[in-house]
Amino acid sequence: MWAFSTLFAALTLLPTATFGAQVVFNLDIVNTQLAPDGFTRDTVVPNGTFPGPTFKVQKGDSVVIHTHNKLTSPDMRRSTSIHWQASHGFFQARTSGMDGPSFVNQCPIAPNTTFDYVFDTANQTGSGSLFLNTDSTIITLAEWYHTVAPQVQNSFFKTGAISVQDSVLINGKGRYVNGTAVPYAVITVTQGLRYRFRVFSLSCRPYMTLSFDNHTFGANVIVSLDLMLHYGARWS
Repeated sequence: MWAFSTLFAALTLLPTATFGAQVVFNLDIVNTQLAPDGFTRDTVVPNGTFPGPTFKVQKGDSVVIHTHNKLTSPDMRRSTSIHWQASHGFFQARTSGMDGPSFVNQCPIAPNTTFDYVFDTANQTGSGSLFLNTDSTIITLAEWYHTVAPQVQNSFFKTGAISVQDSVLINGKGRYVNGTAVPYAVITVTQGLRYRFRVFSLSCRPYMTLSFDNHTFGANVIVSLDLMLHYGARWS
């Protein structure tokens, strides 16, 4: 199973007074070499990027997501599916077959085939794996491993030891111990303006703590804000 709780595609649901439209997207699930923390390895990613693309729709729209499995790496699983995190805030009443977990809601998508995810947003809004505002206000948190998933799983079956991530990524960038000094992700803001940040945990296992330290919130009060997010959780 391959879930977008870790590889992240998002739908932005924005208020609208018009009738919902059907919005069509295309996703190519591919293998590519990435080094978000400076260590290069093979990956399974949507449209060749991590985090994945942002899908923006209006409240009340329905979506058609043409998902093309183009995986070829012999070291990675080549069947796939996308879990849209229904159990973590986005509900798919009467469309559970579109929710994505392999062997639970659907058969995995075989290599060189296409599966269409078709579902209605059902007037849902808020912060969820399918709900974002604008690209400039997104903060994603993800753990990153230097060992590919099949090897991690085989090690667990043999030893019972749970692998520990090599680094943590913020908006797809991070560093590991004694690794390359990869530039950190930067969110540029203008003094005096108000911003709404939507924070997403794309982690598979650990929980994340995000801190905004020594920053002015509210009536000129300097505080340290600590957020604890478990896997698949969101905060806005």
